[in-house]
Amino acid sequence: MRRQDPNLDSSVSASEYTSNVVRLAYLKLIESFGGEDSDTWAAEATRLHRGT
Repeated sequence: MRRQDPNLDSSVSASEYTSNVVRLAYLKLIESFGGEDSDTWAAEATRLHRGT
């Protein structure tokens, strides 16, 4: 039996998807740059907001 990709489950609301998938990925991204209080994350966040 194949498992359905939870990202394609139309019964999941946009809010639930954001809370359960996007937020976790964002937190992992922050952690990969040394955490929320690191200078490395501050620089990356600035770069991302500038779109460069």
